[in-house]
Amino acid sequence: MSLDQIKLNASLTATLYEDLLVDAGGRSEQPKQVPLLAPAPPMLGNYARKILILVQEPGHAFLHDEDLSFLTGVITACKMSLADVGIVNLTASPIDSFDVLMHGVKPSACWVFGIDGPSIGLPNMDDPNHSYRQQNIPIFWAPSLSQLATNPTSKRTLWGQLKKHYGI
Repeated sequence: MSLDQIKLNASLTATLYEDLLVDAGGRSEQPKQVPLLAPAPPMLGNYARKILILVQEPGHAFLHDEDLSFLTGVITACKMSLADVGIVNLTASPIDSFDVLMHGVKPSACWVFGIDGPSIGLPNMDDPNHSYRQQNIPIFWAPSLSQLATNPTSKRTLWGQLKKHYGI
């Protein structure tokens, strides 16, 4: 392979050329470095099927025990396990925007529980009967897990959408 055939990705190029290549004539300020990719937030689960689950649970690294138990039941009903999903608590691991997160973790689907869509750059999601998509990724919205566990109508609505999407 000749040197002309070597291709460097953007991240490697940025690392190699951290300093200015040309003196701009007395400019003392260097340009602001912008990260090319946001690091993936900590996730509970192995994320094997790239199902991203977003929650907001203040005071917990991921989920309260009762909410985790309920969510595990939903995941199991979809013929999956915690190994198939990645659970991210946006209270413990805030994100700049949904688009940056999607670019970094590349999910096949996203389940959103009790999160205000506009706060992370999504449309207002408040209707569990409505299907949402962002960057061609299906998004399933529902109230928070604690609310969902006690509301049979919301639970049935979410189950109907998941059943249809996953062919159960």
